[in-house]
Amino acid sequence: MLPSENNDSASVDCVRKFERRLATWACYLIPVWMAAGLVGAVVFGKTLLFLQPAQPWSHVVSSKLGLAAGVAVAALPLVWRLTIRLQPMINRFWSGWMSTVVVAATVIVIGLAIQHPRGAFLVQETVKARAPQLNFVRNIIFQQQALESDRPKAKGKRVGLIGSSQTNLGIDSDLLSSKGNCEVYKTCMPGMVPTQYAALARRFADQKPTHVVCWLSEFDFFRESTLPTVRLRWCSDRFNFRSLLGTLDTKQKFKNRGELADIGFAALCPVWKQRSVAQMGLFRFWWRFDQTNDAPVDEDERQVGGQLVNKEQGVENAKKNIKRTALVETNFAAFRHFANCVTKSGAKLIVIEGESHPDTMKAYSPAFRIENHSTLKQMAGEVGFDFIVAKARPQFDLDDWRDAVHLNQHGRDKLTRFIAQRIRLND
Repeated sequence: MLPSENNDSASVDCVRKFERRLATWACYLIPVWMAAGLVGAVVFGKTLLFLQPAQPWSHVVSSKLGLAAGVAVAALPLVWRLTIRLQPMINRFWSGWMSTVVVAATVIVIGLAIQHPRGAFLVQETVKARAPQLNFVRNIIFQQQALESDRPKAKGKRVGLIGSSQTNLGIDSDLLSSKGNCEVYKTCMPGMVPTQYAALARRFADQKPTHVVCWLSEFDFFRESTLPTVRLRWCSDRFNFRSLLGTLDTKQKFKNRGELADIGFAALCPVWKQRSVAQMGLFRFWWRFDQTNDAPVDEDERQVGGQLVNKEQGVENAKKNIKRTALVETNFAAFRHFANCVTKSGAKLIVIEGESHPDTMKAYSPAFRIENHSTLKQMAGEVGFDFIVAKARPQFDLDDWRDAVHLNQHGRDKLTRFIAQRIRLND
C-alpha cells in the first residue's frame, strides 16, 4: 500500500518549521561550506569539469577563482534562509507574468555567457573530456573551435578543404601543404551534406582562402529525406537560415516544418543551438555510460572522428541510402549557394567529381551519377568554378580503396599530388 500525502495546514507548518531549523543550522556552518567550496574549486575543479588530475593543495591560498567559489557556496545557506522568509512574496511573484520574464531573462543571460570566449571554452572542453572519440558531437566541438581560430598565418596561398570523411581521408593536408607550397585548413565532418556547406559558407569564406577544394559525387547529393537538424542546429544563424529557406520549395517547407522550427529557433536562441553539446555534457557528466572499449580506433577513424565500417557494410549502406529523395534539388541549390559565396569572396573553387569503390557504385542506379555530373557541370559554367570531371583526374584502382567509400594511403597520395599540381598551375 502506498503512503498517503498529508497536505493539511498543520502538516505544512510542521515541514516549514523543520526547514527553517535546517536552514538556520546550515547558516551556522558557513565557514565549513566556504572551505568546502574553496577546496573543491581549486583542488578538484578541473577534475569535476575536465576529468583532469586533482591540483596541488598549495594552490588553495593564492586562487582568486577558488575564493569566489568559496564565497558563492557559503552564501547558499543565507539565500535559502532568505527565500524561506520571503516565501509569501515569492509565491505572489511567480504566480504572475513576471515568472515568464525571469525565465526568458535567464535563458538570454545563459546564452550570452556560453557565447563569451571563456564560457564557450568551458563548455567545449567539458564536453570534449566526456565525449567518446568517435562521437559526432565531439566533432562539432572541434569544428566550432576551428571556425573561430583558423585564420591566415601569412600572406600567400591558403587552401580550404571542405566536405565529408571522403575529403578528410582522401586529401593529405601535410602533403598538399608541402607540394602545393600553401597553407591548408580543413572543415570536414563525417557524412557532411550540401546543406551543411551552405550553412557554413559565410564563415568558411571569412577564413580568407585563396583556393577551395571539394570532392563531390552522387554519394553527397542523393541521400537525405529530411533536413538534418543535428548537423545544422549547431551552426544556425539568421543569415544561413534565410538561405536554407531559399533552397526549399513550398511543399518541402511544409514537410520539414518541424525541422525548420528547430533550426530556426537555434538561430535565435544560443542555448538551443548548443542543445546537442549540452546533452552530451550533462548526461555524461559523472561517468562514460556508453563508452565502448571493445573495438580499437585506427588512425583513419581518429582523423575523421567517426567510426568507419568495412567494405561489405558500406556497400549495403549505399544500397539502402543512395536514392532519389525529396531533397535532391535542395542539395543542389544549397551547394550553388555555397559556390556563389566562396567565389564572390575571391577564392578559386575547385570541385572534383568524386567516386566510391566500384562495388559501391554498382549498388545504385547509374542515372544518379549522370544527373550529378550534368548538374555540376552546368552549375560550374553559371557560377564560375572549376569542375574537374572524373576522366581529367587520377583514376583509382581496387588497390586504392580503404573501404566502400574512402581512399587508402596510396589513393590519397594520388589525389593529393594531383590537387597540389592543379593549385601550382593557378599561380
